[in-house]
Amino acid sequence: MRLEDYWGIGPKTSEQLADSLGTERAIEAVESADVRALVDAGLHRGRATRILRRANGEAGMDVLATSDTRSVYDDLLALAAGGALTAHAADRIRVLTPLADRDAVEARLDDVTAARETWAGLDDAARERVVAAFDAYDEAGGGDRAAVETAIALREADVTSGPFAAIGALDGETLRDAADALADVRGAIDPGPDADIDVARGADDELDRRREQLSAARDLSDAAFDVLESVRDGSLRDFEALQSATIDHVAAETGVDRARVRAAAPDDALDAADFVSATLRDLEAELEAAVEEREA
Repeated sequence: MRLEDYWGIGPKTSEQLADSLGTERAIEAVESADVRALVDAGLHRGRATRILRRANGEAGMDVLATSDTRSVYDDLLALAAGGALTAHAADRIRVLTPLADRDAVEARLDDVTAARETWAGLDDAARERVVAAFDAYDEAGGGDRAAVETAIALREADVTSGPFAAIGALDGETLRDAADALADVRGAIDPGPDADIDVARGADDELDRRREQLSAARDLSDAAFDVLESVRDGSLRDFEALQSATIDHVAAETGVDRARVRAAAPDDALDAADFVSATLRDLEAELEAAVEEREA
């Protein structure tokens, strides 16, 4: 399915979402009614809400046949969203659509009733801990790690019944391990092929080493003329001596093994400047590939 197949998404919006999120992630955001993702991609919140309502409940929206009924419906959802503990929860409420199936209606009412009963059963201290947990979720901007940290906080507050029963069934130690692991990455647990996910510095010593070498190689590549001036010496007798001096200098400055630098050096350089620039360019490309391989 294409992005433009969804109601309210034309060529410009499709391009905007694809550029920001990647096509697959954008489609996933629409299908999962992820308002935050569309807003972060640059859409106005109201427009994102309308798109997601149509995408996930078009039949229900058709029930609201007049502008007055749609206005009343929007007001009702706004009132409900005002009581949400997180911005994400408020967004999920705003994209709700009328249900045509009686069983689905009753299931939604049961969920709401259970949530109210659970909240009413908490004492003031427990409520404060719950609010603090969800405030922390919003302050973190949502995401996988924030969700895990929220689950940990709710378990510690002993809020594990009713709508929170699924959290009570989770293993606390496993949750903490998950939070620690997610602290080492930037991105989503399952970001899709078009999205970015980065391993944080300090999580992988070998990756840190490769990144440092790449950074040093890029710095040298950006100043290739200075490198040439550094290795050029009146005592160098011939071109071969300059090549050797260049390799020694690059190896020392980047921390890359000399043999690896030599392997990146060209065999058919036209002159000294060509040799230095080609060596640095090819070494940089090789180190980029090494970093990407480690990150994969």
